[in-house]
Amino acid sequence: MTKPTATATATAPRPLSRALRAAVLTAFTLSGAASLVYEVAWTRELSVLFGSTVYAVSTMLAAFMGGLALGSAIGGRIADTYESRLVDWLGGIEYGIGAFGLLSVWLIRGVLPPLFYSAARGGAGAFFAAEVGLSLVVMLVPTTMMGTTLPVVSKLLVRGYGDVGREVGFANSANTLGSLAGSLAAGFLLIPLLGVRGAILAAAGLNLAAGTWLLLAGGRGRGRAGAVLGGIVGFAVIAASAWAADRLPPSPVIMSRYPTYAEYTRAMDSFATIFDREGAYSRVTVLEASGTAGGAPVRMLRNGGFVEGSDSAEDVGTTGLLAALPRAYAPEARSALVIGLGTGYTALRMLTYEIDSVDTVEINPDVDDAARSFVGGTLHADPRWRLVVGDARTHVAASPGSYDVVTSEPSWPLATSSAQLFTREFFASADASLQDGGVFVQWLPGYLLTDRDFLVMYKTFSQVFPDNTVWGMVDPNVKVGAADVFLVGFKGARRGTDDEARAFVRDYLTSVGLPADRAREMENVSEFAARVQRDDIAVNTDDRPVFEFAVARNAVAALAAR
Repeated sequence: MTKPTATATATAPRPLSRALRAAVLTAFTLSGAASLVYEVAWTRELSVLFGSTVYAVSTMLAAFMGGLALGSAIGGRIADTYESRLVDWLGGIEYGIGAFGLLSVWLIRGVLPPLFYSAARGGAGAFFAAEVGLSLVVMLVPTTMMGTTLPVVSKLLVRGYGDVGREVGFANSANTLGSLAGSLAAGFLLIPLLGVRGAILAAAGLNLAAGTWLLLAGGRGRGRAGAVLGGIVGFAVIAASAWAADRLPPSPVIMSRYPTYAEYTRAMDSFATIFDREGAYSRVTVLEASGTAGGAPVRMLRNGGFVEGSDSAEDVGTTGLLAALPRAYAPEARSALVIGLGTGYTALRMLTYEIDSVDTVEINPDVDDAARSFVGGTLHADPRWRLVVGDARTHVAASPGSYDVVTSEPSWPLATSSAQLFTREFFASADASLQDGGVFVQWLPGYLLTDRDFLVMYKTFSQVFPDNTVWGMVDPNVKVGAADVFLVGFKGARRGTDDEARAFVRDYLTSVGLPADRAREMENVSEFAARVQRDDIAVNTDDRPVFEFAVARNAVAALAAR
């Protein structure tokens, strides 16, 4: 039992000086902070490109963790092979992490989008393979370098077998605390204040500081000074290139609208930016395209990777229908809740009716400022309107019996942040928030649904609102028969007749310049009810959100079909 101890003592490295030990631990802490800033920023950026889906998040996390695992294996070899120069190695690794972190901005915003667009045309398999491959392109090198740091730091700090547990545990604790600080700083400070590019630049600055401290603390000499100077100059050059990559990467939903990537870039270049703000939740922009054939310019609201609405006659009519439909069936409604502010047209339309109060719940405060580009200050000027900045599901659950009508058009259901607003549990909360005789309207993206996907949502909705009807914006090119679908559920007895409701909707459509038959009540609702009873149709729940996955797959199919 004494032989291993003697061998370990004989080969144990010389202990670090107190100053060098402090430099190593501080650098390792800064490295941990930088790594989590990168992870948050990469997830934010790649979620726009890949779509903010469960598939995308899983892929990115796997790429990140895979790099760490590979780096740990490589780091062990480095630690055993270059024992006498490990401080220099650690400093160089920190420089490398920062350099590749900066390059990731250029990769995500400049290089990857056209590659992803081309690969995604091959169908679902190619799309998801591209997600994996391009995630590795961005993350593999820097995360592998991150993974090498723990073995190297452990080798530097450990002086014998008796120190292994204490020294490795202390080093890992310092790195983890840095990671904790980095993740909090990324979400609460860096991205809201500096944007994603600025957050990555700040993380690279931490790596640069850590590497410089290590190289200078490890000794003196022209070689070290030259390495530090070269590192700083190199960082400045790469940072300038990264900062120039300003274009937000496109999402699959946006890319599917253009036959080629070149057409997408031409379209983006032709837009004027009216509003642009990057906050904790997403980057919100308002873009203006010149009108065609001498028409008026069209503005569109982009929230992250998704277009949430525009001021085109079609979009204004559709979003306004979310107010007109519940009003058609509840003409005496005095209170309303609008879920999702968007361009503001739904709330604005609701305020044109005789109503006492309209609450709008919106989780992203930047959308409120962006909506002024569409509706000006009319909403804030109306004392009947109230903006609730917060989570819609929480607000609905905390408002039992508060509203005569609730209308819901959150962001796209393929996004993980919005998927919870399409489940049976959410519909049950919405039902509880209604007064007797109330009406609930739920928007669905009909153009991204198969017949079966629609039946999943109809069955889910019907379990909470057995008395219901279905409306759609008529579009013969869409399978379900509507570009946008609206599920209308009733709590208790209906306040208005069906004929009165249909007449109200026709009048509304003509008032906004659309054909009176542009939106229709679907005639085969009874057939839907029969099919969900007869066929093996799933229910979309919090525990099993099948709709979220289906819409994500359909968005991929839409891109491949262009």
